[in-house]
Amino acid sequence: MTERGAFLFDRDTGEIKAKNEFSKQVTGICGSKAMRVVLFHDSASNGVTAVVYNENLEPSASLSLGEAISVDAEGQTLYVLKGNTLCAYDSELIERNNYLLDNDYSDVMIMDGGAFLLGYNTVQHVKL
Repeated sequence: MTERGAFLFDRDTGEIKAKNEFSKQVTGICGSKAMRVVLFHDSASNGVTAVVYNENLEPSASLSLGEAISVDAEGQTLYVLKGNTLCAYDSELIERNNYLLDNDYSDVMIMDGGAFLLGYNTVQHVKL
């Protein structure tokens, strides 16, 4: 994936099997082995829109995330940090869980079934 588009290459030949060009400004890319998510600037809300792409690089789900601070993915779940709330969305971008945090955080990293949250001079771990 690049800011202009995504390409899927054949493992054996190196030829392009699929491609998708982006028409909006890309603000981030995240994903896991099971999920590919591109974050686009949403000019209507001045926030972020998440788009999930399937194995053929076709969009399969999208959701406006508003002013999301940070996102990460693990397995089939997209985690979105908004201030003192961590939301978990499935691969269809349906909210499945919501974690109320004890503080506002600036970044999140998901590892080994837990969320590591970066705050001012602190790192908090939340078991998911």
